Amino acid sequence: MFVVCRHSNNYNFAKINNDVVKNHISDSYEFLLFCNNDIELLNDVIYGMLKTFKIKNKVGTVGARLHYLNNTVQHDGISIMMKQSSKTIITDHLTKETYYKFLIDTQDVCGNSAALMMIRKKMFNSLGGFNEIFTHCHEDTYLNLEILKNGYFNYCCGECVAYHNESTTRNIDDTRKESNKEFDEIMSPYVRENFDKFKKYALITN
Repeated sequence: MFVVCRHSNNYNFAKINNDVVKNHISDSYEFLLFCNNDIELLNDVIYGMLKTFKIKNKVGTVGARLHYLNNTVQHDGISIMMKQSSKTIITDHLTKETYYKFLIDTQDVCGNSAALMMIRKKMFNSLGGFNEIFTHCHEDTYLNLEILKNGYFNYCCGECVAYHNESTTRNIDDTRKESNKEFDEIMSPYVRENFDKFKKYALITN
């Protein structure tokens, strides 16, 4: 079953997708696949994701390796960095904008981008879906971190590959300022407060 989401100028990824899951996908479906309309699958990504749920224990989300159209890496899992001196938190994509350094197998990662991400419907609902306090970005990162807090794991399938023509359907410059504000005021304090749950995945610098 595929559900296509259309949105007005008041774009809110969390709210739109929560509404679809709640009102348009029955409980007979075990898995949810979030996939942006600027994704091009390059191999059998869906099978690879489903296989991960079968062979791994306590699976939260499963993601794929995403590349820009110039073949550099766009996403290979979510990374967290903390500067000890200032307690500054940074989240980003692993191995971003590199040609050669990327996952080629399935690995335990901090999280996955909801541009292309699979999760069990029951888990998604048990965590309250995407946190709608985030209106411009970070809702997928927050969900992945909540999964880690609850003792589950997120996996990125390096053998599952897709192109992501990122943000071609909306003007990213229009949302950057609000996105940064939400990160500083909501995401960063959340990560600091729960850092012990995530430090396994974090790069700590001076």
